[in-house]
Amino acid sequence: MTGAAGETTTKLDNDFYRDIVRHTADAIIAIDADQKIVFANPAMEQMFGYPSEELLGQDLNILLPDRFRKDHVAQVHNFLSSGEDARYMGKRLTQIVGRRADGEEIRIGAMHRACKSWRQGDLRRVPARHLMADGNG
Repeated sequence: MTGAAGETTTKLDNDFYRDIVRHTADAIIAIDADQKIVFANPAMEQMFGYPSEELLGQDLNILLPDRFRKDHVAQVHNFLSSGEDARYMGKRLTQIVGRRADGEEIRIGAMHRACKSWRQGDLRRVPARHLMADGNG
């Protein structure tokens, strides 16, 4: 659309999507090509215990326990070179382990999307009752 009506529709669309991202219960994060955090919504702050402004510019690995960081960098690069637009991160039978600001490890499910020059992830905390009995979940 063009003209004033098109501009109004675009602004409404932008406001609508911005509100969805701000108010969703799922944590949403965006990273750049260097895996630096460029956006984190309020649910991300709540899940990981970091204020958004503290996360911005940080390496994505700040949200992972040390033992998973090296492999995660390689996994992100593999995803980006795969040509896929989206992928569930981790095996469906397991969850990913994240690390909160206070050091607590949490289990999360995550979806990763490639979007132009940045990458976006949707994260959801997995309740303990959904963990696998073997402790690897």
